[in-house]
Amino acid sequence: MGLDMKRLAPILGALLCVVALGGCAGKGTLSSAIDDETGAYTVTADDAGKGASVGSIGGGIEIEEGEILVASPDLSKGSLQMRLLDAGGEVVLDEKMSGHVLSTHELSPGDYSIGVTCNEDGTTGTLLLVATDAKEFEQQNQDLEAIMSQIGNSD
Repeated sequence: MGLDMKRLAPILGALLCVVALGGCAGKGTLSSAIDDETGAYTVTADDAGKGASVGSIGGGIEIEEGEILVASPDLSKGSLQMRLLDAGGEVVLDEKMSGHVLSTHELSPGDYSIGVTCNEDGTTGTLLLVATDAKEFEQQNQDLEAIMSQIGNSD
């Protein structure tokens, strides 16, 4: 009573598929959403794997006259590669986002598509992209700096 390899092959193949899927089941997720009220684009990484990506096609964030794009990462692990494309499909911004370092970008008014890709396995946290009035943003930064200065001088 020998092993019939022809009968065993499909069973082994199915078993390998289950093992392979089980190995991938531990990987996290990368997702994105656009807030209908604010127009903010949020990417959420939950133990996401290298190469995972999300994006908006045909526009994702609109920049109006007098606005800047604010990118606010809050990543406890890993990094994300953020790319913005203009209406013609040209990459206008390609930046690695990590940690908690806020960045601002002056862009021409228009509708931009967004693509975000995980650079490392285990990337965890959020990335918020929002268009905001440049003058208001600058005023808020000055107010915050004044408050921080007062706190620093109170010692």
